[in-house]
Amino acid sequence: MHVSCGSHSLSLIAAADYVTILKEKEYTALKQMHYQFMSKASVLWSAMKRPKSSEEIKEILSRSVVYPVETRWNSLFDAIGDLLKHRDKEKFLLNQIFKKLGKCDPFTANDYRYMQIYRNVMEPIAKTIDILQGEKDTHYGIFLPSIHSIYIKLTNLIWQTNDALEKKLGNAVLAKLDFRFKKFIDIDLSHEVVRFAVVATLSHPQLKLDWKIAKKSDPEEITELNKVMIALVKNAILKHNCHSHLNSSDQSSASDSCDKPNLKYMFIERNDNQTAAASIEKTIDTQITLYLNSPSRDDLEQFVIMKKLFKIHNTVLPSSAPVERLFNMPSIISRSRFNLNDENFENAVVLKVNRQKLSLLEL
Repeated sequence: MHVSCGSHSLSLIAAADYVTILKEKEYTALKQMHYQFMSKASVLWSAMKRPKSSEEIKEILSRSVVYPVETRWNSLFDAIGDLLKHRDKEKFLLNQIFKKLGKCDPFTANDYRYMQIYRNVMEPIAKTIDILQGEKDTHYGIFLPSIHSIYIKLTNLIWQTNDALEKKLGNAVLAKLDFRFKKFIDIDLSHEVVRFAVVATLSHPQLKLDWKIAKKSDPEEITELNKVMIALVKNAILKHNCHSHLNSSDQSSASDSCDKPNLKYMFIERNDNQTAAASIEKTIDTQITLYLNSPSRDDLEQFVIMKKLFKIHNTVLPSSAPVERLFNMPSIISRSRFNLNDENFENAVVLKVNRQKLSLLEL
């Protein structure tokens, strides 16, 4: 079963898909705002990458300005958020910086409007990327609720905003989200990857059925869907033999009567097996019900079956972000060191990550 990187797919919406949206004729006004803002912001961000101008900016603002990095997802969102966060306090100081740089006019009210629109629309996606590409508590069970949460937040934004451009952009981004994650948003159980995601979510003690489902508002419809998802959990338990520890009725062997088949005995054996199977299924149903109704959000020890299912389905999320972070170390990989073998590369990474601790030991 192939599972795409959710973080990467979301980053494509925020990057490639966003550029595609701006190229459409109906978003001409937004496109103009975007490039007008980016032409000014790029001057400021480029200055932050140069030692001399960076020091001058720090001296004026008494802090560093966050700037985008191509290898970092969400870096544009973080950079724009940084400008908005200090807008009221630093508006005149930024004007002073632009005047000193002398390459463009300072930010206008229209630029700040664009920044706010971008931040409002992209925030659900950016926050989710940060969660999915994390290195702690990133079980696969959080993926499905996260996608539904983005869909619901964008839908609410579209309904609540009074800004026509924000509403328009929100609809466009929502359409891209629906396109890339349609089978997950629709919970199309004909796909194996969706069924796997459903079981992973329900077997996660912090989620269970306590997450909002996009495109579903009718209580009866949600109840029916919950029943189907619970049935999937039961099937997964049986499929992976998570109930193997349960005490079942001893099954007698008919090997002693192979020479003279006893039809009555065979029918009794079949009935006994059916009774044992029914007893096991009842036990599984009971444990699923107790688990889903339990207020506990972090303890699976009392639900042995669900614990086994959790271990099978809640693998660590497949994300390329930690790998990209690992290789985002210019001082390790260079033209003169591109032939490093595995062992030397690992040693270089360890030394790089622990350089502060090593310097303290020298002292």
